[in-house]
Amino acid sequence: MLSLLSDANFTIVSTGIESPNKQSLKEANKVQNLRSDLVADCRKMISYGIPVEASIIVGFDHDTREIFDQQFEFLQETCMSSVKVNILKAPQGTRLWHRLFKEGRLLSFEKGLYDKKGFFSRDPRGATNIIPKGMTRTELLSGYLSLMKRLYDWDNFAARIKGFISNVERQPNVPQKSKFEVELSPVLNAFLLSLDEKAQRAISGIFSHTYQHAPFMMRKVFRLICGQYLNAANLPLLSDAILKQIQFEESVDMEQFINREEDYSLLDISP
Repeated sequence: MLSLLSDANFTIVSTGIESPNKQSLKEANKVQNLRSDLVADCRKMISYGIPVEASIIVGFDHDTREIFDQQFEFLQETCMSSVKVNILKAPQGTRLWHRLFKEGRLLSFEKGLYDKKGFFSRDPRGATNIIPKGMTRTELLSGYLSLMKRLYDWDNFAARIKGFISNVERQPNVPQKSKFEVELSPVLNAFLLSLDEKAQRAISGIFSHTYQHAPFMMRKVFRLICGQYLNAANLPLLSDAILKQIQFEESVDMEQFINREEDYSLLDISP
């Protein structure tokens, strides 16, 4: 299947990694991720020249403050080309929602913190309606933000992409398009000149490494760099939203926002 994906020129494959924490995987009933070595599996996928977008979650009951370092180290080791990080949420009507409601660990959507769909209006990526078990809410929010900053750092991104390219063992068994000439692309040169020195250095290193080890990956690598650019550009907005939320939660008594409403009809869900 991986050979077929490679030959079909898939530009990226999204994979639900969720967590390197085995207890958290059990908690999420993600048992398929417990059947083998996650690191080896991820490295096998990228060996076919298929970029992998890893979707991960922080905030499970078995997650402590150490989870942010664990997630970062795992993603760097597996050379994930792209990363989507989410904080655990409890959508209305789910088993998780009902369990956290009974445990008094669910925030109300009716108090102005979130909209009725459960999304924090400033930035949905940093939204969560849960009260975590292994850390405080502010520790979860600040840890999430710190993890995002490290993952979208240009040097850390470059390390993952270079590792990805170094692990590619198979070239697609299909005719290749015309050579991707980095140095002859005026659009690319203009793009590079618009970036700061750190980003330029990282991108230059990525292209040089790719050209030496797997030149047929140039087009895919360029797409990954564009994705990284967007993630890095959006990071200040996310940071501002989360820091404002942390400041707000540290200034009020969060007990008032715990959902204690026993009338399920008012929440438009079934018991």
